[in-house]
Amino acid sequence: MPTPYKPALTITDQIQLLKTRGLKLNSADEARMAALLLDNSFSRLAEYWRHFETDPVSHQFAPGTTMAMITGAYQFDVRLRQIVAEGLAVFEVASIQAGLSDIHHNRPVPLS
Repeated sequence: MPTPYKPALTITDQIQLLKTRGLKLNSADEARMAALLLDNSFSRLAEYWRHFETDPVSHQFAPGTTMAMITGAYQFDVRLRQIVAEGLAVFEVASIQAGLSDIHHNRPVPLS
């Protein structure tokens, strides 16, 4: 028999769930968390706050876990991906240019 799906939670309910799990949020943090959840998703952001959980089953946060700690991990990942993407772009352009140049210069010139 298929496993029943969890009911969808509103953003407000998601924030309340995080608070019941021990995440420290003041009213300004709640507004920032709401925006972050709207831009991403609960399950995507869970990958960042899992590192602050003391129990993988109950998903309880370590005492003192704050919004700043979670957003710090998220922003670190965003910046790291940007740096890697920029480096890959330079590498890809250089590789393509070198490959095209090699093809162009090693092609036999037809004699008319």
